[in-house]
Amino acid sequence: MSRHEQMLLDVLHQVQLQLGTTATAFRELRHTKVLETASFKFNTAGVISRDYPVPYSAVTIVSQSSAKLTAANQPNAGAAPSEGQGTAIVGPYGSGTYNLAGRSLTLYGNPGDYVTITVYACPQTPAAAPGAVAITGTAAVSGSVTTVTPATSDLYTEAPASRTTSGNTATLTWPANVTEAFVGVNVTGFAGGTNVVISLQQQDANGIFQTIASTAALTAVGTAVLAVGPGQTNGVLLRSGGAYRLAWTVTGTFTTLTFQLGVSAR
Repeated sequence: MSRHEQMLLDVLHQVQLQLGTTATAFRELRHTKVLETASFKFNTAGVISRDYPVPYSAVTIVSQSSAKLTAANQPNAGAAPSEGQGTAIVGPYGSGTYNLAGRSLTLYGNPGDYVTITVYACPQTPAAAPGAVAITGTAAVSGSVTTVTPATSDLYTEAPASRTTSGNTATLTWPANVTEAFVGVNVTGFAGGTNVVISLQQQDANGIFQTIASTAALTAVGTAVLAVGPGQTNGVLLRSGGAYRLAWTVTGTFTTLTFQLGVSAR
C-alpha cells in the first residue's frame, strides 16, 4: 500500500468516526433533544471547553463554586468575556438556563471547582436561581437584643406545718415543657432535734422516685432554696409531665419542727 493510499484510508476513517458521532447525536436529539448532561471540574487555568457535532440552542448551568462563572458560546479565548452577546454570568452556587447557541461552549471559573451542565438542541424557557453565599468574618451589630424568659408558675404552696418525723408530700405532676424549678424552704420552728434535710424527688422511667436535689442539713429556724434545671445549681433534667414530690429527712427527736415548702417552675 502506497503512502498516499494510507493517507486516504486515514482520512476516510476520520470521516466515518465523525459521521458516526453526528449520527449518534441526531438519534439522541430525536428522543431527548439533549446533547449532553455532565459535570466537569475547572482546570488549572479555570476553563472548561466543550465542542458539539451539531449546534446547540440552550444550556442549563448549575454551579458548585463559591465564585461567579462566565459561559460563552465561543471557543476558549484565554480570558472570560465581561459582557456581550453569547455570554451568561452565573453567581456563586447559582444556576440558570440560558438560550446561548453555537457549536462551542466555554466556561470560565475558579480552578478546581465543579459545574454541571445540560446542553439542549432546542431553546428552553430561561430560568435562574441566586444560589447561596458563604459569609465569613465579623460585623458590628447595632440595636438591642431582648431575651424572652418564660413566665414562672407557682406549682405548690402550703401553710407552715408541724413535721417531727421523716416524710414526703403527695405525688405532684410537672407541667408540660417544664425545664427549671425553684424550691423554697421556710423553717419557722426548731427545737429538740438535730437537723432536717429537704429534698426534691422525681420519678424515673421505672416509676421509682429519685432524689435530684437536697438542701444542706438545716439546724435552726431560717430559709433555704433549691434551683434545679439546665444552667441552675443542680443541672438535672426535669421530666416534663412526669411525677415529682418533696421529701424531708429528720435526724434527732424534735419537740418542735415546723416548716413550709413551695415550688415554682417555668
